[in-house]
Amino acid sequence: MRDDSRRALAALAVVGLWSLGCGAPANGAPDGGDPSPGVDSGTADAGTPDAGFAPAPHEAFPALEAHAGVVLASPHLLGITFTGDARRQSLDDFGLFLVKSSWLTAVGRDYGVTWGAFTAKHLAETAPATITDAQIVSLINARITDGTLPAPPATNNQYVYMVYFPSTTTVNGGSGLGKLCGPTGALGYHAEGTHGSKSFAYAVIPDCTTKLGDVTSTASHELIEAATDPYNAPRDGYFYDPLAESHWTGAYADEVADLCQYADDVFDGPWQVQRSWSTSEAAAGRTPCVPVPAGEVFTEVSPSPNTVVTVAPGGSATFTLTGWSTAPTAPWTIAAYDADFTDFSATAALSADTIGNGGTVTLTLTAPTTARSGQYGSVFVYSGQWSFWPVTIRVQ
Repeated sequence: MRDDSRRALAALAVVGLWSLGCGAPANGAPDGGDPSPGVDSGTADAGTPDAGFAPAPHEAFPALEAHAGVVLASPHLLGITFTGDARRQSLDDFGLFLVKSSWLTAVGRDYGVTWGAFTAKHLAETAPATITDAQIVSLINARITDGTLPAPPATNNQYVYMVYFPSTTTVNGGSGLGKLCGPTGALGYHAEGTHGSKSFAYAVIPDCTTKLGDVTSTASHELIEAATDPYNAPRDGYFYDPLAESHWTGAYADEVADLCQYADDVFDGPWQVQRSWSTSEAAAGRTPCVPVPAGEVFTEVSPSPNTVVTVAPGGSATFTLTGWSTAPTAPWTIAAYDADFTDFSATAALSADTIGNGGTVTLTLTAPTTARSGQYGSVFVYSGQWSFWPVTIRVQ
């Protein structure tokens, strides 16, 4: 999923199988960064450390687990547009490109996702003024029934029904997402639907801005998440399950693109696309969000203690943050903001607002006196423009 709520350093999001995200740069502008001539393969960090340089010791990133391991290995993208959508041809061109792109092989390689197929599907009707998630599923089912859309096959179903809505349509998402495109609303999502007894993956892509790049970024986000985690349990795919004592318990971003939606977008040829999480790059201690723009140095912090600390209502806990980077770089800015969907808003106090590789800063989190037993309070500590690490306390 892609979410449009903003913070000073990055955009925030809400996740689940419903998946949302934004990919906006640190200044909140929606165009996602400077174009580059192409995308890096993502197999190695773009910054080559100087002789003698080493990233400071740090905690490992959480691992994305396969769960049932169901993925769409060769996703067949059905690009569904309405009559009168001025972007129809551009979206058709983008879909045809996306399924054979270097971007898809870069973001899919760790999860068994490779090149797929694309079919443009043009609906005869104009887009409605408003629509709900339940109505979108009903629309897909109706167009399957009348033959406009292909039915999901009983075996080896690779379809992703991606429905594009023009800016004149207000989309009200399901599962508590509310109105899309608003100040705190999603920019898009994917989910599971059913046609008779057959399940299918679908994605909803509204047109929230005047920029085509924002639409293609959201579409790329939802495609890789629909491919790597297409269905609900027990047939779900890749995401992470943080343990109760892990700081990542307070982080809602659990699917591959959600974890990277704060990173500036990249360009594959003329098309703006979003970066996505690589388990192999993260495990190797390199930039976890691929493709990696040439010359990018990844910066992050690592908390100690690396576990949830229990406090009394109104109590505090202090953590030592150690900065680390993948290559030599100047000290970078850090800031702490509430994680979305945290149980309570913890007061966060940093001893400094910059950090460097091997440097330390303390972070003190204080629970409100009204916090109840068992509740969690999480903040995201942002490093530089887009990377983050959650830090969490729990009330005893």
